[in-house]
Amino acid sequence: MTNPNGKGGFQPGRSGNPSGRPAYAAEFTQRLVKLVKRADWRDIVLKAVEQAKRGDSKAREWLSDRLMGKANQYMDVTSDCEPINLIDFDKLSDEELTKIGEIVESAIHRNS
Repeated sequence: MTNPNGKGGFQPGRSGNPSGRPAYAAEFTQRLVKLVKRADWRDIVLKAVEQAKRGDSKAREWLSDRLMGKANQYMDVTSDCEPINLIDFDKLSDEELTKIGEIVESAIHRNS
């Protein structure tokens, strides 16, 4: 998306969504808050704590996501601290593509 000055992105200090969040989103949240009472949430959280203590990984994840926020995920895109050169598959010959397919299949069978 381009802004009026022709560069990508948005101008500093200007929202990409000037009308804001749709009204129905706030209405949905308000209805949900009225539907699930504070005591119900307390019971839900206590049950999740109980399950997490018993080793339920989904309960631990749910609790930690709500208490500390979802963790950022990082991916190392280097190999032995050297940049990885990405392959342009459109430029490979049929023979090269077949060889890559064989290597991938072999790795899948080895790890299954």
